[in-house]
Amino acid sequence: MLRKPKIKYILLILTLCSCSLNLHGQQSKVDSLLVKLTQSKDDISEVNLLNELSYEYWDIYPIEGLKYAKQALVLSEKLKSKVGIAESYSNISRSYRRLTNLTKSLEYGFKSLNLYEEISDKHGIVRNLINIGNIYRVQKDYKKSLEYLHQALKLNEEI
Repeated sequence: MLRKPKIKYILLILTLCSCSLNLHGQQSKVDSLLVKLTQSKDDISEVNLLNELSYEYWDIYPIEGLKYAKQALVLSEKLKSKVGIAESYSNISRSYRRLTNLTKSLEYGFKSLNLYEEISDKHGIVRNLINIGNIYRVQKDYKKSLEYLHQALKLNEEI
């Protein structure tokens, strides 16, 4: 009888340790990106680093993810970098999805998808089709979710 609770506690402790190690690893990457950001010598590098920071944060600290994505967007627009703008929109969409603002998430997801289509970036298109499919899944619109996920799968097979 005592064996089952011990196993549950051991599993719980292992899970907590695993989560802690994952967050520590993610924090190390964030710290490294922040250092690189302070050392950045050109605007395109800064856009890329801001978008990388946003991507690292969107799932665990979506407000921070949104902050860095919006900074990247402002700089990308100033530079007229379609790739930077598209990636910023994508990160904004992910952050809003995590914050459960699904209307805004879809809005930015489609903006990103349209830009990636305009510049013919198939990898960006696939990522955004998946993101949009996931947003529809969260909204419980399974028909639309499957439609976008199927498009992503089909395009990914072509790449």
